[in-house]
Amino acid sequence: MSANQGTGVLAQITLPIGASPVEGVEAIELTLAESSGPVVAIALPLNHPWKLQDGAALMALLGERGELTWGEQTLSFRFTGFRSFDSQHDALVGVVLSDEVLGWFERRPTEEPSLSTLVYQRQNADANGWDFIRRVLGNGVSKPHGSDNLDIAFPLGSCILRSTYADNLCHLNRVLGLLRAAPTQAWGWCAFDVEQGDDPLRLLGLDAPPLILGKGWAPGDLSQVLLPHRASGQASGVLKQNFDTLKPEQAAALLRQLTRAGIPSAAEDLLEGAEQLPCLPGQIGIGGIIARCPLIQYRFLIKKDDEQPHVRFETTLSFTPLPAAPALTPQTFTSRSSFVEWDEASGRTRVLVSAKDVAWQMMGEGDGQSADFPDAEKNLVCDSVTPFAGRGEFSGFYVAHRPADVLIVEIRDGDVPRAIGEPQVFAEGLEVPDITINSETVRLSGLNHDADITTADGIAIDGAAGTVEAFAEKHVLLKQKVTVTDDGTRMEHSATVTGA
Repeated sequence: MSANQGTGVLAQITLPIGASPVEGVEAIELTLAESSGPVVAIALPLNHPWKLQDGAALMALLGERGELTWGEQTLSFRFTGFRSFDSQHDALVGVVLSDEVLGWFERRPTEEPSLSTLVYQRQNADANGWDFIRRVLGNGVSKPHGSDNLDIAFPLGSCILRSTYADNLCHLNRVLGLLRAAPTQAWGWCAFDVEQGDDPLRLLGLDAPPLILGKGWAPGDLSQVLLPHRASGQASGVLKQNFDTLKPEQAAALLRQLTRAGIPSAAEDLLEGAEQLPCLPGQIGIGGIIARCPLIQYRFLIKKDDEQPHVRFETTLSFTPLPAAPALTPQTFTSRSSFVEWDEASGRTRVLVSAKDVAWQMMGEGDGQSADFPDAEKNLVCDSVTPFAGRGEFSGFYVAHRPADVLIVEIRDGDVPRAIGEPQVFAEGLEVPDITINSETVRLSGLNHDADITTADGIAIDGAAGTVEAFAEKHVLLKQKVTVTDDGTRMEHSATVTGA
């Protein structure tokens, strides 16, 4: 069914409700709120031929798409319900977001039941900390204030974890909890009905500058006014301002702009006094105090009975104290992995491990569709932790990892992951001494780590299953009774034996 085009003055609705168009729109309320997309309430008079009191018919419409046509502007919305608008009107309610964006909130990267955890890791391909966070959030978030300083919070190699059971909305809210104590100081998000190809999501953070409210704003309820100081309890309130009367075409353009721009200057050139109009949730300044503004409502009251039809434009905003809740505690995940090789990109200061055949995988990288799904072939870059750190040119305790060696990795939100060791199994033959170095080949070296041990002089000690070799710059001291092989000659001695 199509709506009548009218004169460009009246707003009309297209919905799959029957053969007759829904006409007679007398008011439109737009709400921009934290954790939401733009929501419109379209008011029809109580005596309208199309009865909003028909609950069964309205319930059948839930989830259907409709259009609000006002002059040259069209809003496409998903019908989400109905409510009382005021004493003379009921209202249809819909969210002004595309099916693609609404569907994104409910998607998960994988449905594979054997996977429990996904890992995002900042790579060299991520130009900076914000590029990494943007990829973690699905490459659909516009750049927020403070994001230039995220390099310190999320250095190269740092990770963020994700449960495979979390859809994009749950994951988004979790990451914002981590960012609460990081640059941007995020406390929420909102979505906009942007043009094709633009980012629909906005982060709401304390790093964004506040809108300092000037003259014209008044309390919405004079029975109680409390300034939202963080130390005075959870005071909250409502402020209201009536802006200039608008022409219908001007009001329609402003309505459309507020649903799609998502920037502080959205109303510029469309409204006199636009510098005092908040165009997305954020921070406001009132009475010398900075407060949070999580909800804004705009009312367009259409007056059709005058010779010159016009629209009265009112704005109401809610305020609360700035959030004081602690940031989300980072999650730590420990699991098995397989050694692949030393990481060339880090100058072989880190190792690459594989997640094959375990219950976690890496997420893809870049800004294309591959970033939205797990990549079973992608390796994790880790610091390799040993019992003793090297000093100068000496490596301390050094293990030559081989491909497919099992390593235990520890991954923590915001940190570079660590390979903390290999799983130990019980060996009865090694239980008698307190400490045993046990391998098919063992070398004890006092040479710096650049020395070629394969050509260095040393003493080789026979073993039943392999060879133990000792190397030093000057001499090797072997105490207690030992058997030393030197050019095929065997000798026993209970004192100190020295060798070149």
